[in-house]
Amino acid sequence: MNAIALVHALGSSGLFASRMFAPALATAALLRFGPQIPGLDSLGLLASLHAAPGWFTSDACLLTLLVLTAAEVVGDKVPEVREAIATMSDYLKPVLAAATALGVISMTDTAFAQGLVFQAGLGAALPALVAAAGTAAAVVIRRGTLGWLEALDPNDTLQLRRLWSWAEDSWAMAGAVLLVVLPAAMAAVLCLAMLGLAVLRRRQRARDKAQRRPCPHCQTPLDRCAPTCGACHTSNPAPRGVGMLGQALAAPATDIDRHAADLLAQLRCPECAARLTRGRVAQICPTCGAQPFVPADKAQRFLAAIDARAAPTAAVVAVVSLVPLLGYLVGALYGELRLVAPLRVHLPLTQRWLLKWPLRLLRWLVVVVQVVPLVGGVAAAAELLVRYRVHRAALAGQLAALRPATRQL
Repeated sequence: MNAIALVHALGSSGLFASRMFAPALATAALLRFGPQIPGLDSLGLLASLHAAPGWFTSDACLLTLLVLTAAEVVGDKVPEVREAIATMSDYLKPVLAAATALGVISMTDTAFAQGLVFQAGLGAALPALVAAAGTAAAVVIRRGTLGWLEALDPNDTLQLRRLWSWAEDSWAMAGAVLLVVLPAAMAAVLCLAMLGLAVLRRRQRARDKAQRRPCPHCQTPLDRCAPTCGACHTSNPAPRGVGMLGQALAAPATDIDRHAADLLAQLRCPECAARLTRGRVAQICPTCGAQPFVPADKAQRFLAAIDARAAPTAAVVAVVSLVPLLGYLVGALYGELRLVAPLRVHLPLTQRWLLKWPLRLLRWLVVVVQVVPLVGGVAAAAELLVRYRVHRAALAGQLAALRPATRQL
């Protein structure tokens, strides 16, 4: 067994945790064509290449990986597609990492195939096991980091998740090149990156824990903005308000109905402030057992609270958007956070997908008229109200299907 292949397997873990196919494509392409590039044929894995191109670097494998990589990169930029394949991809990534490790061994060790078939020893499969185990561990760390981002902004209104996606594209491709050329250096970079993410996640958990306090009745840790304890249902005597990004505010919540709506707008239970599942109006809080939109008056109060935001928010957007383009971008972001995102976060994936495209066309039309004085501000406010009414009608339809009593919404 080639020691460099083992280092490659370890270093590939972080790459496959980010992308399933891009690291395999870059590795296979460099193993196939790298020896023809001056200066690369004596480095890293390329220096130990003894066999002619096999299954891993065949034309069919390269073409398949190219198509799958393109589909993955494009799909990860579409929230609905990313959400649909997220769970499946987390299970497939260790498998792809192991397959790539096997492909690397077959390229760097001419006796690999015979050894694997006739000996079936642990040593021959060790790089694949290292790659799979390392990728599985990196997937867990990555999932925790992304979970924090998605809890901060469930609808990705701030585009933080999209920026993360582009960063992972760059990391997967550039890291794969470094992994083939200098495997040991990439393994060191990977260890540092995973350590950094783990430390960041640990600090975030510590910060979240510090923002809790024990329930006055049962001592269960209680979120500061929770109206009641999720364990014993004791009322929180002074729940904090909740901001547009789900953070607990310093000021206490004064209007309990509006506070419940603010929590639901951030995809949190209106009773205990626990995180809810996106895109499901018919769900039960995993912490306190409450149904967020049942009975019907809960849904009515939520929509009424969002309705009360419409006119003031549209006025702010109109004024801010009087500044061409830059003002419109700021106003559109504010309007999304205040009016549209609180509704869209409760819609199912397919409905969000269907609503997105015509509303995106409307947005581009509004961008075009931003250069016209005064008209840009009016158009921005009108667009926001259209987006709001469309999403409100869609959510009201979901609630009407949930309970017949909500049909008057």
